[in-house]
Amino acid sequence: MKRFREKRKMISLTLVGVAYLLIVIPLIVSNVQKEQTTNSSADTTAQSQVCGAAPSNTMLIIDRSGSMADSDGTATKIANAITAADNFVDLTAKNIQNELGLVSFSTTATTDSSLTTNVESVKTPINALKASGSTCTQCAIDAANKAIASGQRSNVKNVVVLLTDGLANYVEGTNKEVSPATAEQAALTAAANGHKANGTIFFVIGVGSDVNQTFLQQLATSTGGQYYFPPSSQSLDAIYAQISQIIAQGSVSGFVFNDANKNGQFDTNEQKLSGWQVQITQGTATGAATQTFTTDSTGSFMIPNLCNGTYTLTETTKSGWQETVPTNPNSYTINITAGNALTDKDFGNIFAPAPTPTNTPTPTPTPTLTPTPTPGKTMMNMTVYLDDIGSRGDNRNPTESSFSNKNPQHPTIDVDISIFTLGNQLIASGPGTVMYNSAAGDYTGNVPISLGFPSGQYVIKVKADTHLRKQIEGIQTITAGTVNTITPVSQVAGDINNDNVLNILDYNLLLGCYSDLALAVNCPNLNAKVDADLNDDSAVNQVDYNLFLREIATQPGQ
Repeated sequence: MKRFREKRKMISLTLVGVAYLLIVIPLIVSNVQKEQTTNSSADTTAQSQVCGAAPSNTMLIIDRSGSMADSDGTATKIANAITAADNFVDLTAKNIQNELGLVSFSTTATTDSSLTTNVESVKTPINALKASGSTCTQCAIDAANKAIASGQRSNVKNVVVLLTDGLANYVEGTNKEVSPATAEQAALTAAANGHKANGTIFFVIGVGSDVNQTFLQQLATSTGGQYYFPPSSQSLDAIYAQISQIIAQGSVSGFVFNDANKNGQFDTNEQKLSGWQVQITQGTATGAATQTFTTDSTGSFMIPNLCNGTYTLTETTKSGWQETVPTNPNSYTINITAGNALTDKDFGNIFAPAPTPTNTPTPTPTPTLTPTPTPGKTMMNMTVYLDDIGSRGDNRNPTESSFSNKNPQHPTIDVDISIFTLGNQLIASGPGTVMYNSAAGDYTGNVPISLGFPSGQYVIKVKADTHLRKQIEGIQTITAGTVNTITPVSQVAGDINNDNVLNILDYNLLLGCYSDLALAVNCPNLNAKVDADLNDDSAVNQVDYNLFLREIATQPGQ
């Protein structure tokens, strides 16, 4: 991490400042307003009396470790959390069927209020919270699980809203710190147990630069909830308000995964797929409204704000992939009643490109004629290396791959091949996909090329998405109508806007989606984040920033 230290300082000055207060907070409020509009348009006359009024058992979990006493703008983090939690209780209590409770935690956890409809018995301990101690996230989740189990009600959803500002470092049954990895795994297990036993959904809020976003996001999405990472604790009010709306309605969640062994179920060693789209349609009548959602960096999706009714959930299968879960039919029927939350509606897929046609002899009219092969599709068997992924370093140190990402989030990449005559005349081209080979640390696959050019010697240039175009070394001999093995080629990362040059435009796009220390300041959507994630590890951080600085010496593409 030594080579990243100075860049982290620069980024923290760039990203943690006034821009967040002016840009991100209005975006959070805008999202709340947008969901309110969506909810209104989704209501039907028959459902208007029940939509948005589903009862719930909600346990608030609030971190009161020592770091919560740190100043965060005009007040401490614990003070801002108390104010926002008070407002959340008031909003949730408007539905008299809702019950709320409170667990607070530091080195240990306490159940400050069991589930109750008595608002003051929850707000009083909230306002008495003081910050000190370490962070036992598992302790808090176990306490909340017990409170929910003892306050079970039929046809009522169970919810945990957890707020924390630091790394988990304690587990139950110990009196000394443990590694964050150990503490986080214990917390994940506790959340999984609560979800399995009582269907509990976890909404998780991480405040400050010391949280492990990957862990907190997994904690939320693995139970069908959502993760929030505000720029400061001053944004908590808007987030709590949004959560109060979501839990009052129905929802459905799941993930998309690579069913590598094609056994029709998710195995722990299989990859979840980010950037895939799922659609939910209400009813079956012509013109029924359809909403589209995209899986996040963990491959998960969560569709909130569903009124009571029947829906159909489908996915958009990407080119070259075949859906394995669900089958017959390739969709889920979703029945929302009493605002229930349905989870584990997962989609499995296996990469299965169409087989390459084989050459077949043309029928011969007489025995004296020699059969002539009918030309098949001309294919380029490609091997592509991407900088800072797998076995590739960067353009300055191509063989130094010790810091490269060995587990990219996207198993396939798009490539475009251009074929030129030795006189530099473009004669053919073709788009295609290549798939990651974890054993070799490269991407391989057959890319089809448009027909109409003869066999011969050519110059070939390759461009992978968000990478600079590069000419393959040497002259390539191509035989039309066959599969041709081409010399491997490496690709320079950083062409985020795909204009085949690395410049200030790409730099600004990278900074806009940078979220190592705080929420991204100007990342419009998931696709923008995926493009800025140069090493494809599902995070736009100092690794991508430093890679861009090393790559920018190479411009433009060939």
